[in-house]
Amino acid sequence: MHIDSGGGTAEEDVGRLTRTVDVIAVDGNGARPARAEVCVESTIELRVNGERLVRLALSRDRLEAFARGFLVCEGVVPSVDAIASIAVDGDVIDARVPALAAPPGEVELRTSGCPGLAWGLEACQEPLPDGPEIELDLLLRASGLINERAHLWRRTGGTHCTVIASPEGEVIASAEDMGRHTSVDKAVGTALADGADLSSSLLVCTGRLPSGMVAKAYRAGIPVVVSNTAPVLAGLELARRLNMTVVGFARPPRLTVYAHPERVRSRGTPLGVAAC
Repeated sequence: MHIDSGGGTAEEDVGRLTRTVDVIAVDGNGARPARAEVCVESTIELRVNGERLVRLALSRDRLEAFARGFLVCEGVVPSVDAIASIAVDGDVIDARVPALAAPPGEVELRTSGCPGLAWGLEACQEPLPDGPEIELDLLLRASGLINERAHLWRRTGGTHCTVIASPEGEVIASAEDMGRHTSVDKAVGTALADGADLSSSLLVCTGRLPSGMVAKAYRAGIPVVVSNTAPVLAGLELARRLNMTVVGFARPPRLTVYAHPERVRSRGTPLGVAAC
């Protein structure tokens, strides 16, 4: 298994993804001129076989990983092996997929404006297998995995971050982006490019967990999703039906297990076996 030793956005890449602007800083001592870093937003067009699939605003880095992850996480392809090639030319990404899993569909806006493809959730039917077992201590440390790799967030406060980790806490892949959904796409795309088996991994992310976010993890085969904030009802109901463990408000020393707690162990003892 490939272990991501760098993680997130590399420090040397941060400069081209941010700009420094003049601001007025206000604190208990009054107001003063200052400088602040902000993220740069880019509009990227993703094409499949030359036809436009979607235009999204995201950070201009790791665009191949984004395309790979988006196509898998939105159910356009059944696996990364279905993608023959990905080419990036300026603001355009063109993926070649000889046999589409589904025809390109309309883009829909989901919770908080997160875009996805309209054919999505009805295809999420087969529950994921049981396992793996995750120690409670790892879930409590999950927010630390995010903070260690959120280089852009530390400098701007303007990004989301996603980490994919093994049950032992080793980081498989990580990514930052302005959107929580596109940070998931980039992390998944990075892991799949390295040939990682995600069926026993957990996805740790920032931001709420609506159904579209849970579905992304499901299509990537990831059974455990952890957030530092909350799920919403549609995401929670989808996770329960698909045998996915959902953890919210993972902020030491507290967290909340919303679905399928039987995967979670505290010193070897299951947190619960009843359906949550």
